[in-house]
Amino acid sequence: MLRAVPPIPMTDEEITAGTATGAGSETDPLLGSAGGEDNYGRTQSYGSRLRGKWHILVLVLFVVIILGGINVYLISSYIEDMYLDAAMFDVEKLEVVEITNNGARVNFKGSLSFDYNQIHGLYYKTVGVSLGWLLGSITSIPSEKSCFMYAGLVGSNKHHVSKIRLPPIEFSLRQSEISHLDLDIMVEVIPLEVSVLVSAMMERASQGAKGLDLNVDLLGESRIKAGWLYDSSRLALSRRISLPLNMENLVSVSEVTVSELEGGFKYKVDAEALIKKTIFPVRMDVGTLYWDISLPGCETVDKVGRLTTHSFVVEPYSDVSLRLSSTVGKVSKDLTKICSNGSSPLSSLVNDFQNGNTVKVFLSGAKIQDPDIPKWLSELVTTLFVPIGVDSSMVNVGLEKPEVQSIGLSSVGMKFEKGVPIVSVSLVAGVEMPPQLQGIKHVNVTQIRGSIQLSTREDLLATLDIDDWQSSSLKFDNEVRMLNVSTDIKETELFLNDTFVVSELLQNVISGDPVKFDVNMTADAVVDMPLLHTEFNCVNFVQSLVLPALPVGEALDDLKVKIDQVYLVESTKTSAVLLMDLELANLFGLDFTIGDHIIDMNLEFNGTKVGHISTEGIVLASEGLSNVTTWLHLDTAAAKQGCIKTEELVSEYLSGSRPAITVVGHSGSFIDSPSLSQSVDGVGIDIRLPEFVYEPEEKISTVDSNESKDITIQDEPSGFIISSTMHIMTSEIEFTVFNPIVNSEVFINILEARAMYEGTTLGYINKEQRLLIPPGLYKTPRIPITYAGGIGGSILRKALNGNLKVEATAIFKFKLDKFRLDLMYHGSGLSTNIRL
Repeated sequence: MLRAVPPIPMTDEEITAGTATGAGSETDPLLGSAGGEDNYGRTQSYGSRLRGKWHILVLVLFVVIILGGINVYLISSYIEDMYLDAAMFDVEKLEVVEITNNGARVNFKGSLSFDYNQIHGLYYKTVGVSLGWLLGSITSIPSEKSCFMYAGLVGSNKHHVSKIRLPPIEFSLRQSEISHLDLDIMVEVIPLEVSVLVSAMMERASQGAKGLDLNVDLLGESRIKAGWLYDSSRLALSRRISLPLNMENLVSVSEVTVSELEGGFKYKVDAEALIKKTIFPVRMDVGTLYWDISLPGCETVDKVGRLTTHSFVVEPYSDVSLRLSSTVGKVSKDLTKICSNGSSPLSSLVNDFQNGNTVKVFLSGAKIQDPDIPKWLSELVTTLFVPIGVDSSMVNVGLEKPEVQSIGLSSVGMKFEKGVPIVSVSLVAGVEMPPQLQGIKHVNVTQIRGSIQLSTREDLLATLDIDDWQSSSLKFDNEVRMLNVSTDIKETELFLNDTFVVSELLQNVISGDPVKFDVNMTADAVVDMPLLHTEFNCVNFVQSLVLPALPVGEALDDLKVKIDQVYLVESTKTSAVLLMDLELANLFGLDFTIGDHIIDMNLEFNGTKVGHISTEGIVLASEGLSNVTTWLHLDTAAAKQGCIKTEELVSEYLSGSRPAITVVGHSGSFIDSPSLSQSVDGVGIDIRLPEFVYEPEEKISTVDSNESKDITIQDEPSGFIISSTMHIMTSEIEFTVFNPIVNSEVFINILEARAMYEGTTLGYINKEQRLLIPPGLYKTPRIPITYAGGIGGSILRKALNGNLKVEATAIFKFKLDKFRLDLMYHGSGLSTNIRL
């Protein structure tokens, strides 16, 4: 209970003391100053100053709080990115220590350091360095709950690919101080999500990407311990990973063997594969896996076979060796039918691969895998459907290239239409098969069409356009590792693209220099196999061939030409046209036909043109003798010194030698084909004129009787004079001669003649003698001769015991109808009998 307390009255002494000391009276103001006016003013001034400083302090404190808050905000908002930017990881080893049914236990060895110079901005660099030195080493203690890893291609959705349990991680935040890490990490794989991610990555790679960019997030909870400080926070790490893709020669395949199964209805392929150094520092043992191989059809993706990758080991940054085996079965109709692009899917795949384009092959995990592999790996593989882009630069198959060992022609035919050569060829090419493909037997190419180009490195020589289907066949000869390819090309246009270069090359070959050229064939082919029957379009085949030097002259020398009959067609004083029926053997073993077209070639003797030779409608059988009709045009006015060279040529020929002449093409050699004429223009073939070949028995005409006598020629005759008989007692000589012109006599006017034996003159004719020689073999009348004293007893004894081989010379005038020549005969080995 509150109660009032009465005031205590003051005594007189107190009142007096108060007055004495200056205390106010009752009339003084109650708030008066003990010190008077001055004290009051000083007190009032101090209070005012105090109030002014308090305002400044409050303002400063407010600014400090604001700046501190901003710094705390900036540091807290950027601290994770700041340390991620400064972090430097070095992976030394990543090894799959143990594979479990759900994932794997992975051992990670590496190092972690922080380089704050990588942080953008001086302020954050300073803060990072300061906090690093202040905090020193910290420990991240992940929650017992698993962390979640998400990954995805940049620009695409991320996939929850795994759950990860991390151990505590201790590391230093100080500048450039290296923390060594040795962590055992438990990884639980989520197969379906990994499958989707891998398929997306392979799809991007198959489109020709040079690299893959991945966003990887690691989410979880972690406690951070720094000295006596603890902080529980959400773990959120994000990283972009770039994976380079060097696809060139990525895979090399060796030890390839192909064998047939079930009579060619299946094929088995075994191989060793080597994948280039992996880009990951991973070590892992992988068991046997089974895959289905599929190819895109017109509308669907069709399975064509099974691939097995046998168990293998992945080592960090090392090549991966694989043992592969696969089987290919019957191909579905969707892969062999013609699509809207005019080609079958199988043909398009082969054509694109040959041309260096990327082809797409699909690998999908077989539904049944090896029961010994982990459950998660089996689930992952069986859910994979991976498109793989493959081109020729990525895969080195390691097969020996088939080599064309021989090309044989069984027949060649040619005609001309509007100046263009139309050829028909039957050929057999022997192709040496690589040993890896010797197991292939039941394959046949029944028809082909397309284009064949012949070229050197610099020039396109000729093009053969095969527009219509041509029959062909394949036959395997495993004993000699040879594939015999036969084809009949009928009535196909031959375009000579560079006639000048063709002419040069022909001359090189004829002159004895081999020529190397390339055969580039782009063809459509009908392939017949037990497992498929389809048409492949635009298949490219390139083969380098060497055309050996052709000893054409030597070959023609061996033709054993037999001149059956020679007819005089027409003549002038300086020219004669002879029609000759020749029989010749075909040493090349092929049927050769040129239709009713004229081929004309110039004749040169010792570099001077002496005429030309032409033929029409050549037909040569592959076996036996063939008849060829030829026109020989001799023209002494064809060139300067043409008369002299023609007389030298005929003189040598009638003397029994085989003079060398040059058959030279010219711009009008093929009257119906200007391009072919240009190709042989200037091309020369050196040959020797054939000898006259007589029958063993010939009927010889004589001047004394209208009847012919059968005379056996003992020795092989040579030249115009077959033999001679010298009559010693009457000083006469008679000759047996041969006139091959069946429809005209030959007029001979002997100016002088001489006969010698082993350097000894036997006799001579020094008076002009005129002879008219009918066609065929003819024995001349006896001609007066002057015998020299050189016929001694020893020569007579030899002559009486047989005959002598005499050397004879003569100068005479030769006249065939109107055609005239001055000739000199010089024959050796002339069979001569001496009669008394």
